[in-house]
Amino acid sequence: MCIPPAITKLEKHGVLLSESLKTVQSVVDQIKTVPSTAARVAEKLSSVLEKNPGLEELRHICCILNGNRQEPNSTMENYDIAEIVKFKFAPIASCDVERVFF
Repeated sequence: MCIPPAITKLEKHGVLLSESLKTVQSVVDQIKTVPSTAARVAEKLSSVLEKNPGLEELRHICCILNGNRQEPNSTMENYDIAEIVKFKFAPIASCDVERVFF
């Protein structure tokens, strides 16, 4: 299962924002490939990620940090370049991830 190692990676401090976002995307991609018995897990994951507007904002910031041009985004107007640079090692979880396995 890909979830426990991903949680461990996301709990670490000093990880690049781009690496954290790659970890989340990797989990999303792997869950989409599982048999239909795990479809409910994939639906829940998709629902949770879609309800998180901050994740999309972090993706835009990550693209800027990687040197990719972005189309104008209203939320990016709130940041100057000095603030965006500070996101380089931003954690994408605001607290330690709780592990609950049955």
